[in-house]
Amino acid sequence: MRFIIVLMVMFSIGCGQTGATGAQGNPGQSIVGPAGVPGPAGVPGPAGSPAPSQSPGLTANAVQFCPGYKSVYPTVFPEDGLCLNGNLYAIMDQSNGYDYLTFIPPGAYASEATGAACDFTVGADCKITVNE
Repeated sequence: MRFIIVLMVMFSIGCGQTGATGAQGNPGQSIVGPAGVPGPAGVPGPAGSPAPSQSPGLTANAVQFCPGYKSVYPTVFPEDGLCLNGNLYAIMDQSNGYDYLTFIPPGAYASEATGAACDFTVGADCKITVNE
């Protein structure tokens, strides 16, 4: 009998009407604290080792073989070389699809550049002189 009474009490409590919604609670508080004070500067590191004296660096300059021409597409294409530490280098065209960078020793040369052809001489330290 006790079992039936308990069941009846539970059933009657569970079948009642829903109560009114309660008031909204207060907003919560953040658990993140304020930013800290920056720490002191670190200890300076040791000085680096000096560069070896046998590596002075590389000097590079562009050199125009027939000076005074300006590129004007599609009619003027002056040829240029690259002076690296006093030695002249240029891209050579083999007309067979193979081009390569090569050393240009001092001497007399002819440029057949489109619209900018001339005869010139390469001197020491990549000095170009146009032959007239």
